[in-house]
Amino acid sequence: GCMGLAAETLFVGHLCGGDASAAMRLLAQTTGLSGLVQFLLNPTFGTMSDTFGRKIFFMVGPLTNAIANLCCALFPTNVSLFAVTRVVAKAMITLSGSTVCAAALSDLASGDALSNAFARLGSCASLGVCVGPLIGTAMLSHGVSITSCYFVQAMAGLIHTMVVVVLIRETLPREDRRPFVGFKNPFSFLQLFTSGRPLRLMSLSCGFACFADGGNLNDIEQMWIANDVVDMGLTANSIYLSSWGILGSAGGLFVPAALPILGKRLFATATTLTNFLACILWGAVPRAWAMFGGICLHFPGINANSSLPLKTQATEIAIASGLGRGEFAGYFGNLRALTVAVGPFLCGNMYAWGRTVAPGRNLGYWLAALLGCVLPEVFHRMLSDSDFDSEDGVIKKEVGGETSEAKDSGQSS
Repeated sequence: GCMGLAAETLFVGHLCGGDASAAMRLLAQTTGLSGLVQFLLNPTFGTMSDTFGRKIFFMVGPLTNAIANLCCALFPTNVSLFAVTRVVAKAMITLSGSTVCAAALSDLASGDALSNAFARLGSCASLGVCVGPLIGTAMLSHGVSITSCYFVQAMAGLIHTMVVVVLIRETLPREDRRPFVGFKNPFSFLQLFTSGRPLRLMSLSCGFACFADGGNLNDIEQMWIANDVVDMGLTANSIYLSSWGILGSAGGLFVPAALPILGKRLFATATTLTNFLACILWGAVPRAWAMFGGICLHFPGINANSSLPLKTQATEIAIASGLGRGEFAGYFGNLRALTVAVGPFLCGNMYAWGRTVAPGRNLGYWLAALLGCVLPEVFHRMLSDSDFDSEDGVIKKEVGGETSEAKDSGQSS
């Protein structure tokens, strides 16, 4: 999904006749529509996976990716086709790789083992975001045409689809599937806040934690570096962006190592604190050392890992209250989608306003510290220890067609 980022910019420029403003509008509009499609379909996608199983929905993302890239390669001058395929492909890749994958992981593990699995999912996503564009850039730098890049992406999508077909087993047994209840209202995710106090507080904490996630901070980060960080050129920025992918991938190793030592509650508090300190440092000092120092502080809670113990516990509570695993994953996906839509807008406007009232400070980062660190910890502290009582580190394994449970040994299931 990220392999074509470099080629896409050139491709859209050609589509729009070299008009950079028109190209930017096309990318922004299709990205926004993709987010809207995700918001509309998240609950339904998750609920349908509770009925028909996870595997078929795992295939939707890569197969759509293959078809969309093939259409772009075959019809490189059709603006409308590009817009439609980009919206659909971006939405399906996210729904398939995030919503359904989260549901499948919860089929296979619970407790700390599920937190570790969620962390590894974030690590794999970070690795893809880091390596994919490098492959695409390497192809372009070696004379591969833009159209050929789209053919290569289509081939990658087909290979991905075949990997799912051949190697991935269905995680939801037929006897555990739920009757199909029809298409879900996208605002049905509000059920997270009406299903008891613990689930409400955990959902609020996890939702607000996304405001301090790297995806929500990217816009103000790049504007801050381009306009205010006085000693950070293109080379340093390139290294800084690469470090996001590297540390994001390493985060999946940190969680399994630290969670058994600190426990759920102390892990959540400690990593929320390091996220807070990172945002404060980023916003306070317009220097390269502060940008690199901030990402080192952010590392323990990167990819919203600070909220993983609460997300895992919320999953267990939601299932116990009668929600399907896919249904909960869809609801949580919509909750996160709202923060992705609102976060950059709020922090971006705060940054713009702060350049006038507080030169040399990025108030957008400080707003992220308030919304993404202080408020999540407030909601976390409102929970009691009894709200976290459950068996930790359980990996569910299929043995001879039956399901057994085993303690997590720290190894990948």
